[in-house]
Amino acid sequence: MQSPPHYRKLGEPSSDDLSVTDFMHLQKQFETALMQTRETKTRLLLKSISSLKEQEKLLEEEKKVLQGKVHIHINRLVNESKGKRKRKRKRIAIDLNSIPE
Repeated sequence: MQSPPHYRKLGEPSSDDLSVTDFMHLQKQFETALMQTRETKTRLLLKSISSLKEQEKLLEEEKKVLQGKVHIHINRLVNESKGKRKRKRKRIAIDLNSIPE
């Protein structure tokens, strides 16, 4: 039993046998497939955006923690240098890799 013309594989010849109704049905199938593809793409993009926003939030929190540690470390170094200071200003170099966790 032969399948209806609108169910032919794309590579099969003789599209001359297709009627206007068959072409309209194919067009509807293509439009449906395109719409589903766009919906999937949109869903995946929204999921990716949500994930990136969550990641951004975590990085902002980590930044605040690290800024607090740097601030504490700087204050400690400044206070230590004040005790050793005798009218001479010193520059302080901070190695951020040596900040305790």
